[in-house]
Amino acid sequence: MSTKRLLASAALGACLLVALVAGPTTAATAATSSPSVTGVTSFPQPAAARSGAQWLASQLTPQGYIPGNVPGQANLSFTANTVLALASTGVDPAGATAAVGYLESHVNQYVTVSGADGASQLALLILDAHAMGVEPTAFGGNNLVARLLATLQPSGLFGVQDPTYDGSYRQGLALAALAAAGVTDHTSVGSAETWLLAQQCPSGGWSSDVAANPCNGDPNLGLGADTNSTALAVEGLVAQDALTTPSTSAALAYLTATQDGDGGWGYSASLQTVPGPTDPNSTSVVIQALVALGKTPAAWTRPAGNPVSALVGFQLTTGAGKGGFFTPFGPTADPTATFQAVPALAGVPVPFEIGRGYWLVASDGGVFSYGDAAFHGSAGAITLNK
Repeated sequence: MSTKRLLASAALGACLLVALVAGPTTAATAATSSPSVTGVTSFPQPAAARSGAQWLASQLTPQGYIPGNVPGQANLSFTANTVLALASTGVDPAGATAAVGYLESHVNQYVTVSGADGASQLALLILDAHAMGVEPTAFGGNNLVARLLATLQPSGLFGVQDPTYDGSYRQGLALAALAAAGVTDHTSVGSAETWLLAQQCPSGGWSSDVAANPCNGDPNLGLGADTNSTALAVEGLVAQDALTTPSTSAALAYLTATQDGDGGWGYSASLQTVPGPTDPNSTSVVIQALVALGKTPAAWTRPAGNPVSALVGFQLTTGAGKGGFFTPFGPTADPTATFQAVPALAGVPVPFEIGRGYWLVASDGGVFSYGDAAFHGSAGAITLNK
């Protein structure tokens, strides 16, 4: 398999909920992906989700941020994503609150990308605010919703940044965030929905931007339709009630065709019939898309497993990184893989309660899934959302 494809998946995966990414790059070697965990057939997996969230919580500093590579400096993308992981499980509400406070005091530092507001970053902060019961129009003195809407271009794309590798991902995230904020009128988001629907390829998957990244691009270079763009496009359009029946059927056909033999997904379409290309980032976002579509991920079985068993197979069960998720590139706990896997295993699609079923949202921001999902999260007063 192509290491370019795996690394592209990890890079774009970090966009859930993160920053813009550059194109695929080459890694020297890639470790073999973890095999599926046999016997994992139920969904969601609240214990695994909480364990991953606990590892993330342990990485937060007392100031409320996830450290970056430079001592004393925050990785704001990791911090913002960690808030969603903690909120989706109810783990460490105090830490999640501190992280939101830190983000509120560093909004401009985080959302500025190449000198302009980044749509992905604004969308993630809106989702953080939504999950934690904070008003997104007054987030650290910033109206995040107005700023996100202000990035809408005449083409219908959110953000002025190059969309070659993240256009559809960014667009789906923005539409989901705006839905969470109550912005669903055609006047505000109609052109954005039209732009995103136009990125769907004949295969049923989404390209990041069909103008700069045609549907027939080489998947070995991370080009053409990909699972990550497809997953977030689906979630954003579902959140806005704008995904048509033909588009839904085509998307499901694409996800069926690209599912690996171990039950998971890699970034691009795979021609392999044995486990190997799967990565936790891509598998996580596809699981969330399936949940948004009302599908049961554990029922998507392949010869060697299902999406849930494939994802759980990347979780560390012993050692210093216990609870964290690793990637095919190394055996240590990886923040990006973990903050994506946690909401997926908790059964929570973007933006949480929108997409399927009922969600019981705790007053402290924790989410209790209800119905076919197990209760989890911290105690507190709850309100019922549908």
